[in-house]
Amino acid sequence: MFVKRYASFSFEIGYHGQDYPELYVSSNPYPVGMVVEETVNFAISSPEAMEQWATSQVSGGGFLRLGSPYRGFAIPMFHSLHCMRLMRYALDGQYSAYARGHMQHCLNYLRQEILCASDVTLEPANILQRDYEEERFGSVHVCKDWEALFADAEKNWDEWEKADMPVVQPTSSKSHGHH
Repeated sequence: MFVKRYASFSFEIGYHGQDYPELYVSSNPYPVGMVVEETVNFAISSPEAMEQWATSQVSGGGFLRLGSPYRGFAIPMFHSLHCMRLMRYALDGQYSAYARGHMQHCLNYLRQEILCASDVTLEPANILQRDYEEERFGSVHVCKDWEALFADAEKNWDEWEKADMPVVQPTSSKSHGHH
């Protein structure tokens, strides 16, 4: 399916019912490069882990409020990072009944996001022989600018808080294919 409708940051446009863009265009729509690298940061369990993983979230939970009714929309990148944080908590032994039920959703959501992104960067096939202590850097991947999305989300949250308005949620999303 080819999508033609896009949205950028705006409170002036009204999005009602199923009338809203399919995609959000960040403040930097151009691709950026990311070198995949091994790191001691973002560990499963360490004194710094909680603080480091907290840097992968933004104010407002990664939801944007768009249009004159300040309608809430999720950005999948932030949803995926939320799922990664939940998985880290579970792997660290912080596993509640809520986390167990939510984990099934997160595993399936991440599976679909990976398939959707379909990164076709070629990586050397030496993962079993590679010394990750010595060879810390991998391939350069072409990505959307995640720093711009973080900045956009923070700006959007600040603007929405200043407006002191509630988030308007759609009454039903079944006909639009969103879950």
